[in-house]
Amino acid sequence: MKNYRYTLEPYKGQASRYTCPQCGLKRVFVRYIDTETNQHLGDDIGRCNRQDSCGYHKPPREAGTTLPSLATLVPPSLRTGKVSHKNAPPVSSIEKHFFLETLSGYENNHLAHYLRMRFGNEVTNRLINQYYIGTHHHWDCSTVFWQIDIHGIIRTGKVMLYYPDSGQRIKTPINYITWMHKLCGYEHYTTSGNACLENTCCVATTNP
Repeated sequence: MKNYRYTLEPYKGQASRYTCPQCGLKRVFVRYIDTETNQHLGDDIGRCNRQDSCGYHKPPREAGTTLPSLATLVPPSLRTGKVSHKNAPPVSSIEKHFFLETLSGYENNHLAHYLRMRFGNEVTNRLINQYYIGTHHHWDCSTVFWQIDIHGIIRTGKVMLYYPDSGQRIKTPINYITWMHKLCGYEHYTTSGNACLENTCCVATTNP
């Protein structure tokens, strides 16, 4: 499982829940922490647990933090190719057209449906555009989380299937996970090397 720089503070009793800056209720606000320092971000950076009646959510990217974003890391051209590193084998990549083909069909994407139901069209569209969330037909209504390195090279994509009403990943009767390099027919594919991956899965707010 990928570890992220910023995450919602795990529940450790009432002392780990705070007053919501929007609705003013106590012990309903979950703050984001920096996992490298174990320190909280700003007092207003977090999410209210009262999503239906309050809905307040201010993520780290809106707080001027150094949280990496694909929108700023990846050049618009989304270069493809191989990156070589000293004492490491070449790293494989995905052709751009496979990536572009997934950036549509969101009416047939269970995760997109859930996000629209939970957060509305504006927030959902921003997340889709910022993090390049894709749609795939390998399983009906499945989602692609593209992995693009700091050089803008499309390395692969993780394909997963979600329940449309809960946003939870479907794990039965099989674990619905596969990879784009497999679906695209790439052989002898390698992701070794030290070019950093930025996994788009970091936008998820529900448990995987």
